[in-house]
Amino acid sequence: MFGSSNSRGFKPVPFGSSRRSKGVPRWVMVLALGLVTGAAALYYAQEKLLPPRLSFSESQELKATALSAQTAREQMSTQLSLATSQLKIAQDERKTATDKMTVALTSIEPLKKDLDLFLKAMPPDPRGNALAIRSGNFSFKNDKLGYHMLFTRDRASAAAFNGFVQLVVGGSKAGRDSTIELDPMPIKIDGYQHLNGLADLPDGFTPREVTIKLVRDKSSAPLSTRVYKLL
Repeated sequence: MFGSSNSRGFKPVPFGSSRRSKGVPRWVMVLALGLVTGAAALYYAQEKLLPPRLSFSESQELKATALSAQTAREQMSTQLSLATSQLKIAQDERKTATDKMTVALTSIEPLKKDLDLFLKAMPPDPRGNALAIRSGNFSFKNDKLGYHMLFTRDRASAAAFNGFVQLVVGGSKAGRDSTIELDPMPIKIDGYQHLNGLADLPDGFTPREVTIKLVRDKSSAPLSTRVYKLL
């Protein structure tokens, strides 16, 4: 029994030795396949789905453009602030001017009423013309004729009068009667108009009366006339 040839004897195995497996492990192949698949997916996304990648020069150019846009935006913001400030100043000045105008118009209104009363109190033009010679005051000194005249126009008439005032001075020189026509003076009469000044007269001429003429032009017939005696 102990000497049978079919019995297996115990064969010792050295410590630390192991059986070698044949081929590549399955998990390594799965990991490699995953890496390849991920890389392919990343490449597809970058090349097909995402915007194209910029080169270095294109990236630098884009940065420069962004910096220029930022600078322009800051300049525009500064200009907008300055324009806003100037607009505010202009609005304040306009309001101040408007307030002053309102005060001036308020103070002028009583003066207009006084002027209307004054014009009504002035003697009317004897001819009763729409274009009236309401007043004429004259003085004579040192061969100069001083004059102050007031003209009015009926606003119901068509338009303002644009024409001339002609002064004809009657008097004497060296004991003889003489008449002098002064140069016509331009005048515009809308509602009312004053005209005053000094006119030279010849040496030795003594005026006695002044005739005022309103004419359309220097050669036309008078539209209105009035004679004033010098005191």
